[in-house]
Amino acid sequence: MGNKLWIVTIAFLCGSTLLRAQESSYPQQLNEFGLWGGYAPLSSQLLGTTSDHQLIDIGLRYGRVLKAGGNVKIDYTLDIIPVESMRQPTSARHEIVYGGGISPVGFRFDFMPRSRSQLFVAWTAGFVSSVRPIPIDEHGGTQFNFTFDYFQMGFRRFNARGNRAWMFGYKIQHISNAYRSNVNPGVDENVFFAGYSFYR
Repeated sequence: MGNKLWIVTIAFLCGSTLLRAQESSYPQQLNEFGLWGGYAPLSSQLLGTTSDHQLIDIGLRYGRVLKAGGNVKIDYTLDIIPVESMRQPTSARHEIVYGGGISPVGFRFDFMPRSRSQLFVAWTAGFVSSVRPIPIDEHGGTQFNFTFDYFQMGFRRFNARGNRAWMFGYKIQHISNAYRSNVNPGVDENVFFAGYSFYR
């Protein structure tokens, strides 16, 4: 009986140690490199005053772990967005305006950081430049606008080694000129996004 108890105890301790080692490996690396895309099928009116806009984003991401350990991990993120197109109404029809931008300020808070599936909330801010004014192509509109997220939320799913991950999420993004012109219509986009990252 005593030998069986020792065997069970050792097996339990070894299993617990292995489980902790597996849980702590998502991810081991500090740097993230990723590609993501987003689509906003409709717009809202929170701070922005325009509607009937659609948005497509394709971006590159760099991320860096700022704080690890505990139940929440904090990452810095930098997004370069070479493709940002907006479909917006005109007086007679709709038009598609192309542009690009960068979001140099970003923070992501990962929950359950020792799990393969991690929930997150995030926030980013930056700017976008377009070939014609957005979100209205008329007098007072601007080709250079600022962007920020009211919030982001989603989840990431890591592979077994913890060095690759899929990302799926939703955010509300505000685009406006911050009153750099005599009008500041602004638009709030409901963006659904997905991406893939690897870690080094």
